[in-house]
Amino acid sequence: MWTAALDPVPIPPEAAGWMRAQQIAAFKKLGPWVVAANVMNATLVASLLSSTPAWHGATVWAAAVVLLMARYVYTLVAGRTHKPAETRSPRAIVKNIRESAIVGVVWGLMPALFYGVALPHQQTALAVVAVGMMCGGALMLSTVPRAAFAFVGSIALGSAAALLQVQDVSTKFVIALLAIYTAILFAGIRWSYAEFARRLLSERMVRRQTIELDAARQQAESASRAKSDFLAMMSHEIRTPMNGVMGMAGVLLDSPLSADQRRSAETIRGSAETLLRIINDILDFSKLEAGAMQIERTAFDLPALLANTADIVSPRIEAKSITFKLTIAAGTPQFVRSDAGRLRQVLLNFLGNAVKFTAQGSIELAGQTVVRDDGRVWLRAEVRDTGTGIPADRLPLLFQSFQQADETISRRFGGTGLGLAISKKIVNLLGGQVGVSSVLGHGSTFWFELPVEPATANDMDAISQTATDQDLDEAIARIKSLGRPLRLLIAEDNATNILVAKSVLAKFGITPDVAGNGIEAVDAVKRIDYDVVLMDVHMPEMDGLEATRAIRALPGAAARVPVVALTANAFADDVRSCEAAGMNGYVPKPFRQEDLVRAIGGALGGRRNFTFAPTAAHSGADGAVDWSVLDAFRADSGEELLKLLIDTYIGTTIENLSALSRAAKSGAGTGDILRIAHSLKSSSAMAGAAELSRRAASIEARAANREPIAADDVDAMHRSFAAYCNTLAERGLAAA
Repeated sequence: MWTAALDPVPIPPEAAGWMRAQQIAAFKKLGPWVVAANVMNATLVASLLSSTPAWHGATVWAAAVVLLMARYVYTLVAGRTHKPAETRSPRAIVKNIRESAIVGVVWGLMPALFYGVALPHQQTALAVVAVGMMCGGALMLSTVPRAAFAFVGSIALGSAAALLQVQDVSTKFVIALLAIYTAILFAGIRWSYAEFARRLLSERMVRRQTIELDAARQQAESASRAKSDFLAMMSHEIRTPMNGVMGMAGVLLDSPLSADQRRSAETIRGSAETLLRIINDILDFSKLEAGAMQIERTAFDLPALLANTADIVSPRIEAKSITFKLTIAAGTPQFVRSDAGRLRQVLLNFLGNAVKFTAQGSIELAGQTVVRDDGRVWLRAEVRDTGTGIPADRLPLLFQSFQQADETISRRFGGTGLGLAISKKIVNLLGGQVGVSSVLGHGSTFWFELPVEPATANDMDAISQTATDQDLDEAIARIKSLGRPLRLLIAEDNATNILVAKSVLAKFGITPDVAGNGIEAVDAVKRIDYDVVLMDVHMPEMDGLEATRAIRALPGAAARVPVVALTANAFADDVRSCEAAGMNGYVPKPFRQEDLVRAIGGALGGRRNFTFAPTAAHSGADGAVDWSVLDAFRADSGEELLKLLIDTYIGTTIENLSALSRAAKSGAGTGDILRIAHSLKSSSAMAGAAELSRRAASIEARAANREPIAADDVDAMHRSFAAYCNTLAERGLAAA
């Protein structure tokens, strides 16, 4: 076998085949040089002996060398053309050794046959050629040591035989030198091969480790993606029925209940809200782990953000009789650019923990900006509390996933241990850092620092314009002037539209009642003295126009309740139809927060407003997603409600598209198709599904004209919906 003792480096069995291939490849790479050296030196020997009696023998010998080289060339060419599998087998190495030994024997015959009949100057030349062939063979064949040994040894033996023929006094001395020289060449062959083998084995090990590490990395990334995808999918799937639980709990709480029943319903809603927060944490964490969370830098009012965040947790603070203080350092700019939604999320995590672990004393939210040496503006926010504090040995664990300061916390206070981990990842994404200091029994301070960009003049103009909208201020003041919660009814059958309206109204402390159709709306107005009714125009059982006419026909004060239309059909004729039915005004879908509040305030003041203006749904937004609608909703209501809006819309749209497909296939009447298409048009506009809304509007118009709806039309709507979902998934706003 090729792994005999003459090969100085042991080769692991699993690397044997690979090593043989590397040896043969190196052997073949030197092939042209081997052929050239052999042919050139054989020609030189034949020419040196052309004037001696050994001329004919030298010619035959040189021809033998040339034939051997021709055979070698053929082997090289055939090997490159056919690439036989045996090149990785031990037999291939044995073949190389045999061929090298034959060539070595032929070259060893050269001094043995011709040295004794050559003249002194010819002997010197033959000796130089022999030494050169020994050195060249040792170098070129060192990658296959036994081939090199056979070649060099054959020439050395032939040279020794030639010296013995001369019978000179110095023969034995020269033979001794030849032996030493041959031994040195053998040692050089062994050393050269050892370096060759070690280098190749080292490279193979590095390459193998690299491949294994890459495979392990890919496997880890795949596992992480699979985990994140699973968490995102499960979170989405769980949130959809959770929305139903919360919605029905709200409906139940709006109905007449006994004290025990109300406590049970409030427990259901509270538990559902807690579970939804946990689900949202898991979804955010999975997105952060997968690197799918998007950061959006927009201009916002920094003091207003801090104050708004404090307002969100103020009911929980007041319920515990804790003192709260908001401190904004002098010189803090009003308008900056960063991700306002993510900053609010981090602050809410910090404040939520402070409220959770503070039984008495105070909580303070402090914000300031600092200009560092490099000219960048950094925001530092701190949440200080006088709560239980955290042991020093637990502080390093706080911002790690699923870690809490005390293992009993999740049982006593709830939570997943993800809030602080999510906060740290968000702040890191924004280029900042988080930290905490705490004294056990005396409270804690959680802080973060991150760079913010000063807002431009255009940013400030836009924000200021929104903030100083006089009509909006008047509407809000009119609502507040009631001195009690506004009694408001929403008559709407689409879950997406209800969610959007509720999220807007909640910001103003308005909790509306909901009627699913016109009949329910009329019954509700008979029973309750509402301040305003928001009436969808297209509803099952009884539409909004008919319901408004029925309300106007009621006896007493109920007939005078202000009714504001919510309609996706805000063309001139539609607006006139609303006015003719006795409505006080209209709000086109998709509506903005200020539009809805202005309409409510105007209706409370007895104002009738039917000034026609095209809706955003017909503004010509291109693409599957109208980001202006979603960005506006996020700015008004925050990231969590945006996710809830999208989840609700996706769930109801799947049902509506399935119903539309069934209606189109069954040849159902245009009335059903008209109702479904209108619902899709309206909800899609509210959820920013611009392309789907346009397609639904087209089908609605054709159904209104009693034109048939083709399967291709429904398929196109399915494709638009898929494009909408995929686009949102790329931004991490929907499950892929």
